Amino acid sequence: MDATNLAELYDLPTLDWDRIRAGLDAGFPQAPGAGGPNRHTCWLTTLGPDGSPHVTAVGALWADGAFWFETGEGTRKGRNLARDPRCALSLATEEFDLAVHGSAERVTDPATVAAMARDGPRKDGRAGSTTRGRH
Repeated sequence: MDATNLAELYDLPTLDWDRIRAGLDAGFPQAPGAGGPNRHTCWLTTLGPDGSPHVTAVGALWADGAFWFETGEGTRKGRNLARDPRCALSLATEEFDLAVHGSAERVTDPATVAAMARDGPRKDGRAGSTTRGRH
């Protein structure tokens, strides 16, 4: 994994990935007023048909060394990812801010989808495919 220190302007060191991973593994609140930074914490950027960025808030789960989120096939982000899996996910917590760039993989295995839906954040009761973002 490559790390880029965006705080060099302030003479701050690059954040230690082991510390970040431990924070992700411990879980992070995502809804405003739920103990996080009092705002939505995860933002997914996909690429539109013309290459322009599309940014949307998502509920995301950190599991198995990757971010997981769900989307429907007909949503804008779902259509964007089906056409071009490159994406970025940004995360804001009280302890750190993080941006990861990589590719999303559609996961349709029923047992895996059920486990991630059970363990992951839910914005509504709709079912959808689960997408695993690899960095």
